[in-house]
Amino acid sequence: MKQVRGFNRKYRQAARAAAVAPPLSVARLQQFQYDYEKAGHGPLRYWCWVSAPLPRPLRQLGAAWLLQTFFQWQKSACQLAEPVYLAIWLTSVDFQEDAQVVAAIQYRISWYENTFGEAVPTGPPLPPEYQSLPGADCLAWTTHRKHAWLAAEDFPHGWPARLLRREHRLHTLEDGRDFLIVPRGWVWVGRPIGELQRERRKSTSS
Repeated sequence: MKQVRGFNRKYRQAARAAAVAPPLSVARLQQFQYDYEKAGHGPLRYWCWVSAPLPRPLRQLGAAWLLQTFFQWQKSACQLAEPVYLAIWLTSVDFQEDAQVVAAIQYRISWYENTFGEAVPTGPPLPPEYQSLPGADCLAWTTHRKHAWLAAEDFPHGWPARLLRREHRLHTLEDGRDFLIVPRGWVWVGRPIGELQRERRKSTSS
């Protein structure tokens, strides 16, 4: 990636922003059944306009901030009198847009649990640049395919042949809108180890 003008100054700004983790909004969680914080809302907000892959130091900075946020949220979630789904998503593409910490309760739990479908055991493991971050080894990580949803309305002349030659599937929403779903990189989902083990035992026994 070509170094952005003023990179060092912007990196220092991002590092200062990464020093503070936002609290879990219990009010939002109870009202909407979910809450989230994206890397692009925090220290990487200075880089949301960059379309090229971010340099490793920036991605590590963003991931470290998300891990810090995750563990702060975990403490708050333990004080709630109901089950809370809590996870961190790290992505191989569009990191500043899609890497995030998510929390959910009630009906939103199943939605977040199934967002990326089944784990892919043969997929790439969590990259070493993230494995080395503080707290990463305290979570259980699963690898999932990340997909892009392309709307038919954006392709008035039909789906391009180059997209149809790739792995894909078609999906129609209840409102009639058509989408072409194509793989776009990977996402690594980090969960509390105990929770993931309980889910696997439940899945095996059912």
